[in-house]
Amino acid sequence: MLSTKLWTIGYKILGALIALMVLGAIVLVSLNNAQLRAENQDMYADLQASQDNAQSLYEQLLAEGVDPEGEPPAEVVAGPAGEPGARGPAGPTGPAGEDGLPGAPGAPGSSGSPGDVGPPGPSGAPGAKGDPGATGPQGPQGPAGADGRGIRSLYCDGTTGRWTVTYTDGVTADAGACTTPILEGVLP
Repeated sequence: MLSTKLWTIGYKILGALIALMVLGAIVLVSLNNAQLRAENQDMYADLQASQDNAQSLYEQLLAEGVDPEGEPPAEVVAGPAGEPGARGPAGPTGPAGEDGLPGAPGAPGSSGSPGDVGPPGPSGAPGAKGDPGATGPQGPQGPAGADGRGIRSLYCDGTTGRWTVTYTDGVTADAGACTTPILEGVLP
């Protein structure tokens, strides 16, 4: 942004300098033309004075009876200039000039209007598995459950070789095969 402002200020300064140079050149040419015009008028006045003097001397020679050789001075030098004539027809068009140097870059243009929304892009690749989160706080205690049943007794029946289980609700059930260990000196 700052660079654009500096370029803009630089272009304005450069434009002002060019305008001053052109104006200065016009003033110098005008002054030079005025000086040349004054010099031409002085030379023309000197020529007229010389012409008048030569004409006077020519007439004196004629009055003395001398026939001078050459043309009379009034015929040699033209008199004062007359009014300028009508402007002549335009001459043929000259050849095309060479291309000029490239100009300086222009200032940046204004922003354009937003474009149309494009179609959605393809789905991206799945991301890596994240780290496990922190353990959350313990939830509130739930309501008390219904009374369950427990085991009141469990014994191995040596005559049947089966476990008998009695539950706290009074139900008795078979719990599978059992064997009593045989230990020396111990009776079942």
